Amino acid sequence: MSDLDNKELQGKIVPLVVTVLIAAVGAYFFRQCWRQWKSRIPDLQGYRFREQETIGEGGFGVVKKCTYTTSTDTTGRLCAMKVLKKSDGDLKVDWEHEARRLAQLEGHRNVVRILGADSIVEGGRMAFRIVTEYIPKGPLSRHLSNGFFSSKPWLFKLQVARGVCEGLRYIHGRGIIHMDLKSDNILLGEGNLPKIADFGLARYRPHSFLSREYRGPVGGDARYISPECCVTNEDTLHALGEAQTAGAGAGYDRAAFVKALLARVEGRITKASDMFSLGIVLWEIAAGRVTGLRSDADIQRGAFYGDVRASKVQFFNPAITGCVKASATDRISIDRAATLFDGQDTEARRLDAEPGCVVM
Repeated sequence: MSDLDNKELQGKIVPLVVTVLIAAVGAYFFRQCWRQWKSRIPDLQGYRFREQETIGEGGFGVVKKCTYTTSTDTTGRLCAMKVLKKSDGDLKVDWEHEARRLAQLEGHRNVVRILGADSIVEGGRMAFRIVTEYIPKGPLSRHLSNGFFSSKPWLFKLQVARGVCEGLRYIHGRGIIHMDLKSDNILLGEGNLPKIADFGLARYRPHSFLSREYRGPVGGDARYISPECCVTNEDTLHALGEAQTAGAGAGYDRAAFVKALLARVEGRITKASDMFSLGIVLWEIAAGRVTGLRSDADIQRGAFYGDVRASKVQFFNPAITGCVKASATDRISIDRAATLFDGQDTEARRLDAEPGCVVM
């Protein structure tokens, strides 16, 4: 082949390669735009609500049990309305952020379903609300604390654990990191079906070659947060340590100290961060009780869960121990965790049939 032929061939190949690359990049961004369009927040136009009672309250605002009707449905169905207490700009952004994440996750049985979100005038002030389906049995943590789970058979616990894994698998498959997975944020519906809720801290990290990691301030519960999400510098720890020492003699507020610590860290967030939290939740389900608090020293060192023990039950062990690895890269994926519970019903029934079978 002559030099002229080589040049002609190169002249045809190079534009073809460039065209393919442009098409691939275009297809990627089109997919992201499509996902964002699909995650548009549904409004509540045409809904009429009647409040029944307050079922939750915190720094974020209140959650109310309500009934609603529409022009096409006058039966008065139950729903949960989360109303923002304050109306400053940051909280408005957070509210819209949570509503958008919920809208992206429409359609899975193990994720709470959003009806819509909007702003209202309440008490002469602007407020923001998110309305979701009403989950009658409330948070998983309540049932772990009142002894409900400790007396349940292993088959029951297996089915709940499997539902939580399936919900998180769907969430991760949509490119979302929950960032606050805990038993408080898992609700039990009809038939004890678990539903993952509360996406106020969630991050959208689509599958891409651009970025798989989020860096920035993180929040969450210190009992469940992964070690890599609480990485801070020595100056911050020193300043917080001085504040702790100074306040110790004047009514030291540990909760405020932990909140201040978590607010000032720069975490490295990936889907593996959720997996660590999932491991703690699975341990709670297996043990039939909630995990304990960590000491301030452990929080500062990142050694949050030194006293957490995996369940003695064989089919819970691989998932729990695979999730609570200190290194994010050593943790199993949600696909692997969910797979570990497949086909274990027979083993659960066998364990339930053993006399005097105990959890821990």
